[in-house]
Amino acid sequence: MKALNLMLLLLALTACGGDYKDPEEAVGSGKEIQFGSQKVRVVSGSLNVVSGSIQGSGGLIFDSRYEEFKSGGSYGVDFSIDDGGSLTVVSHSNESLASGFELEFRREGASLKATLRAQGNSWSATNQFAAVNAAGVVRLQMDVHNDESPAHVVVWDQTASGDDFSENRAILKSNEEVDGSPGIGTGTRWGLKLNKATITRAERSEPKFQH
Repeated sequence: MKALNLMLLLLALTACGGDYKDPEEAVGSGKEIQFGSQKVRVVSGSLNVVSGSIQGSGGLIFDSRYEEFKSGGSYGVDFSIDDGGSLTVVSHSNESLASGFELEFRREGASLKATLRAQGNSWSATNQFAAVNAAGVVRLQMDVHNDESPAHVVVWDQTASGDDFSENRAILKSNEEVDGSPGIGTGTRWGLKLNKATITRAERSEPKFQH
């Protein structure tokens, strides 16, 4: 009888195992977490780590950094935003995610409103993102050539172009816009600011576009 009861218990546990989900982990300011192969520190707000994604409202900074602020990098980010929320990619900032070059993406319905900011200046890039559906998962690759003044920014919508990072597939090329670019970042760190947003990928690499 004891053996039978033990077998029934094991069967019940096995059945329940199919519905198991990773518990949410709330992470507050000052705490470090692992995101993929990268170490990340929360610098503001409170974020949740759920099944390989980070979600909520707050700022985070990645452990990797640039050797100097006059340098270039590329950021591959997959994200989704609640209506009215936003995600900001911060390049070449200080330890507090200030004094950097910012690419802010704000969702209004299915529209993605984009703004570039640096050195107290801002520039709207919303028209260049008109074809991006903000109601779903957004996949962007963003070059920030901070070794140019002002910074040269190139952005690809990977949902449309995949891994084709040729210049003619870019949806934003700041050096071809009338307003150009708002400035440069003056630090060596990079990170993200989430406002009712979820990220599933955030990777830094060498710039995809080479002059």
